[in-house]
Amino acid sequence: MPLLSFKPRFVFLLFLASTILLSAARLSTASSANGSNSHWIEDDEDSEHPTMESSLWEDHRRALAQNQKYISYSALKKNSVPCNKKGNSYYNCNSRQKANPYNRGCSKVTNCYRYTDL
Repeated sequence: MPLLSFKPRFVFLLFLASTILLSAARLSTASSANGSNSHWIEDDEDSEHPTMESSLWEDHRRALAQNQKYISYSALKKNSVPCNKKGNSYYNCNSRQKANPYNRGCSKVTNCYRYTDL
């Protein structure tokens, strides 16, 4: 009867922990044997191996450089407002239409009432 005194939950947790440790040991020996994941792990701060984060930033930088779209110098000027007309959005300054006209559906609360003289 002493063998039945173990609770099934404890046995399950022990089995789960041993499985996780075994799989982690297999992964670490496999990656160190072939060196496949060595460029994703940074040992210390001065390491020259690229990390995943730095390689992603490098990919974004290259994509932006290939796109070759530039911000104008007038957009970079300090204290300048792109559109001086009150109520207009920045990207719709020169057109006569509203940039994003408000359009709502008819509901029981509003009784299909709309402000048309804005």
